[in-house]
Amino acid sequence: MRPFKLSNGTVLKVVIGDNSDQVEFEYKSMCAAMNREIVTDAVFPVVEDSYYSDVLDTVGVKYAGYMLSCVGDQVSVPLNEATRQLLAMSLCKLHSGGFVHGDPRIQNALWHNNAVKWIDFRDSVNVTTKVNMR
Repeated sequence: MRPFKLSNGTVLKVVIGDNSDQVEFEYKSMCAAMNREIVTDAVFPVVEDSYYSDVLDTVGVKYAGYMLSCVGDQVSVPLNEATRQLLAMSLCKLHSGGFVHGDPRIQNALWHNNAVKWIDFRDSVNVTTKVNMR
């Protein structure tokens, strides 16, 4: 998946190929997490109704994707103690809201408004339903 920063400050995440199911799952998982009050602070904001799929370019290549509402900054390594605590607290918020991220790597955490927020919910699980959201 490739992110593209747009001139209006949003980010367009695009995947090339026939992976629209994965992209749709990730988008819906992030929206579901954003809509749970306890979890909102731990999820990078997506633009509602921005998911698209099966778009063909001029040579017939399929695209799918969605938009994030802003650009975040990568969490840098090595981590200091304060950043480690923020990462742990934001994962705890996800868990409290019924979500398991599935891939909680530093590359999937971004700074946004002085908080650590998670992206890439492709491997997430909604434990309130006790099944993988796919």
